[in-house]
Amino acid sequence: MFTRFFGVFLLLSVMATMTYGQEEWQKEKDKNNIQVFTRFRDGYKIKEFKAVTEINAPAEKTLEVILAADSFDGWMSNIKNSKILRELKDDQILTYYQISVPWPMQNRDAIGDMQITASDSGYQVKITVLNDYLPEYPRLVRMHDAEGFWDIQKLSDESCHVTYQFVADPEGSVPAWIANMFVVDGPYQTLLNLRGILE
Repeated sequence: MFTRFFGVFLLLSVMATMTYGQEEWQKEKDKNNIQVFTRFRDGYKIKEFKAVTEINAPAEKTLEVILAADSFDGWMSNIKNSKILRELKDDQILTYYQISVPWPMQNRDAIGDMQITASDSGYQVKITVLNDYLPEYPRLVRMHDAEGFWDIQKLSDESCHVTYQFVADPEGSVPAWIANMFVVDGPYQTLLNLRGILE
């Protein structure tokens, strides 16, 4: 009896440890058929975000726009000076981009490693950052810890469901109103712009 009780207690303890520090998603915005959710994630000061919408465009065309890093600054909120550094193979692209933040804070930059996975139902683009691929530039703060993904699921030949999820350490102190701009307004505007390009 004691052994069985101890086993159950141990299992519950492990499950609690696995979920500790990661909250449930909270809906922050629901407008123009775009929903933005946030949650705190263990190890990060700024909330993780998840933004979802449906786009009236083929999944393949949507993926093409998302992978065109040279054009990020035309539709991704707060992104400037984006470019493709190197296409390592058909399913991996290295990118560079700068992130514009309000004065007097310094702009950020990052080297993104985009890895593409295809399936019958759609595509996923996993995003991580590389720390040593390029030297750090003066007057820019290099982001060393960030990860996320784009998930594109086919709804029909001419429509898809898109999820954009990301979390990052912005490196340094960031006021709450600026953080909110990046984890709520930023992803909302990004999906709105993406839909505007594709539809």
